[in-house]
Amino acid sequence: MEYKILCNVKNLFFIVGFLLLSGQLFAQASTAANAGSTSIVLPTPLAIREISGVVRNIMEQPVSCVKLVLTSKSDTLSVMTNADGEFIFRNVKQYSFTLQITNDEYKPQVIQYRMNSVKPNILLETIKLKQELKVRDITAVIKGYMDQRLPGVNVFLTSKTDTLSAVTDANGEFTFHNVVQTLFALTITKKGYEHDIIPHLEVNNDIKTVVLNPIMLQKISR
Repeated sequence: MEYKILCNVKNLFFIVGFLLLSGQLFAQASTAANAGSTSIVLPTPLAIREISGVVRNIMEQPVSCVKLVLTSKSDTLSVMTNADGEFIFRNVKQYSFTLQITNDEYKPQVIQYRMNSVKPNILLETIKLKQELKVRDITAVIKGYMDQRLPGVNVFLTSKTDTLSAVTDANGEFTFHNVVQTLFALTITKKGYEHDIIPHLEVNNDIKTVVLNPIMLQKISR
């Protein structure tokens, strides 16, 4: 009887000791897990920053007098490129913004950016501008003997990219629309008149409607 009581007491001590040891191991594991799951503190975005860059054309030449407008939810800034095509925006509040880029000789561009929020000085990748494709209207009047305006004259315009045709109206006038090249040739034909070829005509690239001098046709002598 005493032996059974002694065995039961030993078993009780063993169970209590096992439970205490298990509790200590669990507490140590929980502490280690909590230490390993410490949250990462992200750096605070800067209040202001500088944004700079350079604008070039497709020939890698710097483009001056380009207007750049930076907009964001708290910025509206405007600058012009210098002689080296460089620009800089100071005191920019947002690191996500939009740039609008314009110049009369190039196609406008709109670029959206999302930059590093903790960098005080940000250099953008080179902005490449493409040449603006300018077109123009070419118009003139064709006259014959005694300054008489000639209707029904066939006129052909050719250049390295243009092949156009027109016929003079009742007032002897013709117009070519959307001519790409500034250097072109005209071929003029009308029954009963000598053919006329003007091989080299060059016009100003900035004029949208070009009025040529009157073209005179000579009647075929019989």
